[in-house]
Amino acid sequence: MRASNNNEFAGEHIQLLPEGISLEELEKLIIQLALKKSGGNQTKAAKYLKTSRDTLRYRMKKFGLGENGKEEGRFDGEELEGEQIAPCGA
Repeated sequence: MRASNNNEFAGEHIQLLPEGISLEELEKLIIQLALKKSGGNQTKAAKYLKTSRDTLRYRMKKFGLGENGKEEGRFDGEELEGEQIAPCGA
């Protein structure tokens, strides 16, 4: 999403939770969202994130994410936490 002029903030629809979130946790969640949106296709996920596939794979390893973006050792039935990062009105 691009701001249409200098007075708009591209991320204004995202609200931070009162307890906060670390930049690393936010990065991990965004990677997971991109992988989910791409159906697990890492090349497409990297394009969503405007990065290379190699960088995406490096960061997935850094955060302990499996090929599909889920944390290694999670049960298949578990939902992706923070899917909306921080819902509006939270």
